[in-house]
Amino acid sequence: MIRRSEKKIPVKGAPEPKPAKQKCSVCEKIRPIAKKSRKICSSCIKAEKREKQRAIITQEKLDQITSRLVRALYPSVCPHCRIPLDSSNSNCGHFVSRTKQPTRFSLKNLVAIDRNCNFYRPEHAYTLGKVLNEVWGKDTADDQIALGNRKVKFNNHDRSRIYDIYKAALAKAEGLTQEEKYNLLKETQALYEEIVNPLIF
Repeated sequence: MIRRSEKKIPVKGAPEPKPAKQKCSVCEKIRPIAKKSRKICSSCIKAEKREKQRAIITQEKLDQITSRLVRALYPSVCPHCRIPLDSSNSNCGHFVSRTKQPTRFSLKNLVAIDRNCNFYRPEHAYTLGKVLNEVWGKDTADDQIALGNRKVKFNNHDRSRIYDIYKAALAKAEGLTQEEKYNLLKETQALYEEIVNPLIF
């Protein structure tokens, strides 16, 4: 006859009983409570964490909205190779390298450009400088080079404010003439500078 051994208890002791099901204070469903102090189920805790993550504006998120705004407000023609631009081939070109934080999100440093020109034709930087001087005024390119050599430190609150400004401008961009787009570009830059200029050192 086969002897069955008694059920072994782990060294740390018997497993903890599963949490009793109660009414979740958020979703009001009867579920196991994961956080007893607030009477919240695990599903609602995960949902709260996802909401907090969405509220964080990372550098990548700000890059994306900045790129969309620049491509929406500049002419749909590459200033370097003169081919038409659309969503499949357009890029947000940085005159001063995007590694330079003081100019990374500045609209005075950015122009819509063909992807191939942006990645494979380094001479496009000269063209970007000329466009910036035409749109923003003489010496803009030189000013951006000087600004890029300074420093700035953004926190999540700063990035969130810039993100909201750019998102609002993007919502206004559709259906505008090119002149109106340039005016919107300059209005948005002015709001951006109100946030960023005090942070630059």
